[in-house]
Amino acid sequence: MPNSQELDDALDVMKAKRPDQFVLGGDALYGTKTLAAFPKATEKNASGIVIAVPGHITANSQSNFAQTSRKLWWADVSWRTALSYDATQALIAALKQNPTRQGVAEILRSESFSVDGATGKVQFLPSGDRKNQLTNPLSQLVTIEPGSRSGYGYDFVAVP
Repeated sequence: MPNSQELDDALDVMKAKRPDQFVLGGDALYGTKTLAAFPKATEKNASGIVIAVPGHITANSQSNFAQTSRKLWWADVSWRTALSYDATQALIAALKQNPTRQGVAEILRSESFSVDGATGKVQFLPSGDRKNQLTNPLSQLVTIEPGSRSGYGYDFVAVP
């Protein structure tokens, strides 16, 4: 499970693995560099790679955010973009209600606060954690499979 500084070493291991071996990794592996590391000749090496990420655009591909972002960028956006959008929407809504530092904190922790984001309703607990993470987590497992969405010959695909 590499971090971003060890990505090149992790990609070397993934390319050298046998098809019957599995590799589990975290979000450091979720990027175009990983997809580009697997030419068609090494397709067997791409199988068996499972990456845990905070969310994946195809998990809710019919959402307005997914469709609009695809039109705008001509590609799928990452979980980082979706969660940044959620945070921005929450901050904008809170600032509209009370544009002070203390006011924003109070609004975001309020039981009545809710805003629609890319990943669904955005609400927070009094602790500041995102609400419903235990009952409806955003986390998603993805695999690397041949595909055309990314333009690299491989795509990250959500595990059902």
